[in-house]
Amino acid sequence: MGSFKQGNEYQVGGSLNEKAPTYVVRQADKDLYQSLKVGMFCYVLNSRQMGKSSLRVRTMAKLKREGFVCVAFEMRELCVHEVTEDEFYGGFVSHLVSEFNIDIDLEDWWRQHSFFHPSLRLSKFVCRF
Repeated sequence: MGSFKQGNEYQVGGSLNEKAPTYVVRQADKDLYQSLKVGMFCYVLNSRQMGKSSLRVRTMAKLKREGFVCVAFEMRELCVHEVTEDEFYGGFVSHLVSEFNIDIDLEDWWRQHSFFHPSLRLSKFVCRF
């Protein structure tokens, strides 16, 4: 990493930490934070290396400080070649269980609800907790 203005570090790639002095605050920061806080579904689309991950890191940190529960998903991990619906949604639920340290026998719960479409199982799981 090269030196950048008064000893600050310039970083190429990856998320900046929430207190990085080189982060440039944009209107998207305020918009995403306020929208999530009132329960809106949000997504951020932009090209590579434009600060999406850093925006997520900062927004999640701010929401967590205010008592919100947050989790981030890396969709590339769930969307592998020829993944079945059951594997996709099961992986999603498994990630929730892991991130929130939920004490549950997930395989048993998933099997007990197998009469529901996998997307509905995800919905039922989220509503349960």
